[in-house]
This record gives sequence, structure tokens and C-alpha cells, in this order.
Amino acid sequence: MNRVIDVVLRAPVLAMGISTVTLSVLKKIDLYSGFTMLGIGMSCAGMYLLRENHSAI
Repeated sequence: MNRVIDVVLRAPVLAMGISTVTLSVLKKIDLYSGFTMLGIGMSCAGMYLLRENHSAI
């Protein structure tokens, strides 16, 4: 179960980063949408890192 949660928290980080860069290069995304997507990715990264550090204690 813990591995599934880890994958669920890591997948959006990669997906949001790649999609933001791709859409930006294609000029198909506005500034606010890009920041929103990167914010979602960073939030998932933060939750994953907090979870990872907490399980080591």
C-alpha cells in the first residue's frame, strides 16, 4: 500500500513538469495555467518528501 501511495504522489510531479514544458514550447498554455500545473506538481513533491522523511523516523 505504501508503494502505491508513493507512486501516486510522484507521478503528478513528472507529468505536470513535462506537460508544462511541452505546452510552453508549443505556445499552447497561458502563464496562469502553467503556474497552476507547476504548483500541483510541487505540492505532490512536497507531500512525497514529507512522507518519505516521516517514515524514516
